[in-house]
Amino acid sequence: MVYKPRAFNVTTDPEMAVNPDPDRDVVVITNLSGATIYWGVDPELSTANGAPIFNNGRAEFSRENGRDPRIARYLVIGSGSGDVRIDEESTGE
Repeated sequence: MVYKPRAFNVTTDPEMAVNPDPDRDVVVITNLSGATIYWGVDPELSTANGAPIFNNGRAEFSRENGRDPRIARYLVIGSGSGDVRIDEESTGE
């Protein structure tokens, strides 16, 4: 099992925070920013069409909960920038 935790800085421009990985089993995004961050699977992500992750909240993507962890995830914030932690676990190297 490969475990890859890391920090990511979210800005007002949508950015791919999680790359596609066919071997990934779980992705957890934890919002430490003090503001709401939005996630989506499309590079046209905005605060209007994204799913919110509230301050100190998290979003988990796993095969068990029906949110495919293998696909890309984009993040965006309404203003300023925000700090998140991304934890990935996969079966591959």
